[in-house]
Amino acid sequence: MENGSQGTPRPDRSTPKPTRSSRRVQVAASATALLGILAIAPIGRTGFYLPAAVSGLMLLVLAVLIYLRSFVALVLATLAQLSVAAYAVLTSPAAGLIFLPFVLACIQALRPMWDQRRERRKPAAPKPGPAAVSITYASFWIRALAALIDCISFTVSWWVAVILLTVAFAVAGVFSMSHPSPAMYDALVGPGYLLGLVLNVVYFVGFWTLQGRTPGMIVTGLRVATDRQQKLSLASGLLRYIVFIPSALLAVGLLWPIWDRQKQGWHDKAARSYVLRIQALRSSLPGPAIASGSPAAS
Repeated sequence: MENGSQGTPRPDRSTPKPTRSSRRVQVAASATALLGILAIAPIGRTGFYLPAAVSGLMLLVLAVLIYLRSFVALVLATLAQLSVAAYAVLTSPAAGLIFLPFVLACIQALRPMWDQRRERRKPAAPKPGPAAVSITYASFWIRALAALIDCISFTVSWWVAVILLTVAFAVAGVFSMSHPSPAMYDALVGPGYLLGLVLNVVYFVGFWTLQGRTPGMIVTGLRVATDRQQKLSLASGLLRYIVFIPSALLAVGLLWPIWDRQKQGWHDKAARSYVLRIQALRSSLPGPAIASGSPAAS
């Protein structure tokens, strides 16, 4: 007689289980959210402090994006927590140890999230019916969402840069971190704003010309390009940035894509650029599908 156990099906062990990488991402998101809550918590007892409120809200938004597997948000949160830890160590070495678990939580999640990012970018296995790509003009609202994410991303970058500038001034002996004074903040106002201006130009023009998209555009699947779907030149990127300033001040220049046929703002028209939304679709026809509203079809 044959052993009945030979015909018994073995349990399927191929079912994916929660991996260590997923737990690390969740811990990093929780640590970032907790740091944001700690920044907001003193408000009400010690008075309303706008920088702390804005920093706390940005950290909470970054925590949500990290939970949604945004690698850019994780990098920003890691840089922010590293700068806060460096600032705390110069103020009080013992206080700097409090932020060490927050920093380690984000650093440990960097590698697994980067691996997941690379896995998602690998070409998928062929499936019945070739994949198609829809390229259309980006609507005003999706552009507004990308701009909001870019605003948070840039503000965190500026915040990190100002903290590092403060640390550099303290190391150079310009002032003492252990005995802050009004003169200390006065010494940082001018360099801080100048640093923010330079960083703002480098942030937007650099991403437009080198990558064709900012971190906000990466999250929302947008790309800024010429009418031939190529990256902007440095001259076009600078012109787009310069015209963006009056467009934002007058507001109507940024609202122009709402009724414009090609969804262009004033800065887009000046630089002859287009903001495109690229989406992967399923199609029965081979090759990429170009929507009729895209520059390539017009």
